[in-house]
Amino acid sequence: MEYNELSKKILNAVGGADNVKTVTHCITRLRIACHDPSLIAKDKIKGFEGVQGLVDRSYEIQVVIGTDVINAYNAFTKLVDHSRKVSGTETEMPAPAGNTAPTSETAAPEKAKHRRFRPLDIFLKYVGGSVIYTFPILCCAAGVNVICMILTTFLVVSAESGTYKVFYTLYQAFFDFMPIFIGFGAAKILGINQLYGAFLGAFLVHANINGAEGLDLFGIPILSASYGSTVFPVLLGTAFMALADRHIGSKIPQAVSFILRPFVVFVISIPVTLWLLAPLGAFIGIYVADGIQWLHSHLGLPAIVIMGFISPILTATGTGNALLPIFMQSYLANGYESFMFPASLGKNIALGGAALAVAVKTKSRLRRQQSLSSGLTALCGISEPAIFGITLPFKNHLSQH
Repeated sequence: MEYNELSKKILNAVGGADNVKTVTHCITRLRIACHDPSLIAKDKIKGFEGVQGLVDRSYEIQVVIGTDVINAYNAFTKLVDHSRKVSGTETEMPAPAGNTAPTSETAAPEKAKHRRFRPLDIFLKYVGGSVIYTFPILCCAAGVNVICMILTTFLVVSAESGTYKVFYTLYQAFFDFMPIFIGFGAAKILGINQLYGAFLGAFLVHANINGAEGLDLFGIPILSASYGSTVFPVLLGTAFMALADRHIGSKIPQAVSFILRPFVVFVISIPVTLWLLAPLGAFIGIYVADGIQWLHSHLGLPAIVIMGFISPILTATGTGNALLPIFMQSYLANGYESFMFPASLGKNIALGGAALAVAVKTKSRLRRQQSLSSGLTALCGISEPAIFGITLPFKNHLSQH
């Protein structure tokens, strides 16, 4: 796929580089927030070759590209930067921010239309997006864990051997230091320096803080909590840090901002995080994990069936990502997750089967290629191409295409 040409078409369809506010991406979607959403030709974008669908989230449009989205993102951002340099309006893409609502007066009707949903939209984007950024290394860690199980089960490799320890450490490192990765993604979503979030995560998992007993700050006791392999403490802490950076750090004179801004932001954020936000996040994680276990133990299979039924809807509307920290926390607390993951597996198999059936039935060479790629991708765990490229466009008439 030639993404330079596609990027030109998309950029023209969203009103040009000056109308682009922020650009990010997840696993399959190019996410573009615009100053004036009324300028976006959404139906036109849906018809571009290489675009498998489009989701309108009021504060941004999500252009479904597929698993090759990183190449589309690189081409698009390069084009936007080049266009701005030529016009002299800006030198580089602005950092993505949590508040990406339309700001122009011409966008007022659309803003009013979605005002009641914006807080929820921003929350979903923040929570889900923060975790999405960890997926490449999460997949790596999961794959390495499979290798470890194969080595010890079938190849008679001792768990005490150096080979096993190296691979297992690569798997365990992700979960032990996960707050660092989550913090990096959270800071990126909120539009602050990504290293702020990573640094906060590293601070929380340090041996002097993580699970420390009898700790105090300025004479005020700090509740003991374990922060390794957690999601919510660093999410809450990074959110507060973004507020401190935006409302206090931004007021520091430019001449000394490089040195003083991070210092001031952390000096303000760390006490609030340790006294309140991090322990609160840890307790939220515990109760979330217990709640999921309660649902599964009381509802059993019907709960999985219900989740499997609504899972494609959540994925199609872009709201499913917000559930990831919840179920990830359950996995971290219990060592397994028996609710969402089995439901997602059933969903992916069903969507993959539907897409592969189209590949067998269709007489169109282009449609066969798209269906085969979407079906295999769904079976590997990424269902957006099958949803937007196959099942939604054809609904009940798949066999005719």
